[in-house]
Amino acid sequence: QKRFVLEPTGPNPVLIPGSVHRASEISEGVGGKGQDVAISLSCLGMTSNNVKLAQFIGEGGEGESVLSIIGERLGGSDGVASDLLTVRTRSRMRTCTTIVSVDGSTELVEPSGKVTPEELSDMMAKIDHLGKQSGALCFMGSMPPGCGPNTYSDLAARIVSGDSNTLTLIDSVVGLSPLLKTLSSIKQAQESCRGGNILKINVSELCKLANTLPKNEVDCATSSQIREALDGFLELYEGA
Repeated sequence: QKRFVLEPTGPNPVLIPGSVHRASEISEGVGGKGQDVAISLSCLGMTSNNVKLAQFIGEGGEGESVLSIIGERLGGSDGVASDLLTVRTRSRMRTCTTIVSVDGSTELVEPSGKVTPEELSDMMAKIDHLGKQSGALCFMGSMPPGCGPNTYSDLAARIVSGDSNTLTLIDSVVGLSPLLKTLSSIKQAQESCRGGNILKINVSELCKLANTLPKNEVDCATSSQIREALDGFLELYEGA
């Protein structure tokens, strides 16, 4: 993740297509949702005994930079384990650049490199090695190309199955239908269940999932449109 801040007092303080812009500040960091959650939990005192971060890291300088930043943010050997469930891919990592100006921000997102079937199998093997001992499970963000729509569902079955007390947080719209069905089946198979599922999506994502308007992130929805989208979502998605 690269942050490019335009000079607020320069000749072009706002983003103008076709113009030359100079930055007053540039910063680099980690932009993955799952990585951000792991870093946040580390700041709250969680250690590698409590939190495991599953991630694909691409080859090249970008991947090495991300690994270095994560290692520093997670506190090294005393923080969340950043390598236990890390799979290095042959494809390079993408860089997402946010251009910040006085009137807002614009994000440029590069295409993601593809995960091979062997790399995905490697991740599943690492997950299986840990066993089903999760008190909470977070599905954060999108998956890279090469991960099919059932990837999150498969992970849930490997981690949550047999332990219905696991609390699951979903901040993604990718592979949502099979994931919700799997979690619902696990819950129904248990006589008693203290766990639960939390779905965190914004209004735009809700409307897209329910096939209602508005579908643009900058648009606003009325309360009646939100209720309509929610009803449509619950009708379309089994297990919601």
